[in-house]
Amino acid sequence: FLGRDGGVVEPVPMHLPALAHIEPPEDGALPETLVMCDVVNPLLGPRGATAIFGPQKGADKHSLPLLETSLMHFANVIARELKRDLRDVPGAGAAGGLGFGLLSFCGATLRSGFETIAEAVGLHDAILESDLVVTGEGCLDGQTLEGKGPAGIAFLARRLGKPVVAFGGMVLEREALGQIFDGVYALKDDAITVETAIREAESLLERKAASAAVDFASLQGSRTPAPIQPHTPENHA
Repeated sequence: FLGRDGGVVEPVPMHLPALAHIEPPEDGALPETLVMCDVVNPLLGPRGATAIFGPQKGADKHSLPLLETSLMHFANVIARELKRDLRDVPGAGAAGGLGFGLLSFCGATLRSGFETIAEAVGLHDAILESDLVVTGEGCLDGQTLEGKGPAGIAFLARRLGKPVVAFGGMVLEREALGQIFDGVYALKDDAITVETAIREAESLLERKAASAAVDFASLQGSRTPAPIQPHTPENHA
């Protein structure tokens, strides 16, 4: 990465606005690169790497505009220098823009990580033989629906006509989650702190599982909603 004066630009976000040229290595041959990616976020914009994942990883409101501007400039330079513009490819915004980097510099192919792992472990047949599917995540929220593992499991369960419930350390955006899960249970509520929830996770999970068992009895014989197509890099395209 080179600046306008030909000097090397350190490849970190705060220095990217100084990037002017990209000099490929003399031997740029790379093996085929297959990337497992479970989110479909583009690089930029309201659903992009900065807006969605920046706050999660500690970026404050003052840092976000700089990060977004830096990534936009980065994408513009790549489009000009390498003659490829992949900023809007589903998954380009994954892992803070790592998806975009792998696409741009490695010629990578993005594939649903969930689908890849599901095939490897025979998840389809396991769910088909089950009466109830149980999944979970540290925090169940709107991002869960962006293609994360629990959502992939829920979509597959729905497709196979099986009820599916999810447990989360915390649950946010419960109404949206209700579109794909038959039940959503949070270990932490307003009455306890995060520290207490972590310390007493086992007993909390047992109590929530008991509630889920009661609720599951009412699910028996109920009509499963029509399946919703998951947002994976393949079918999004």
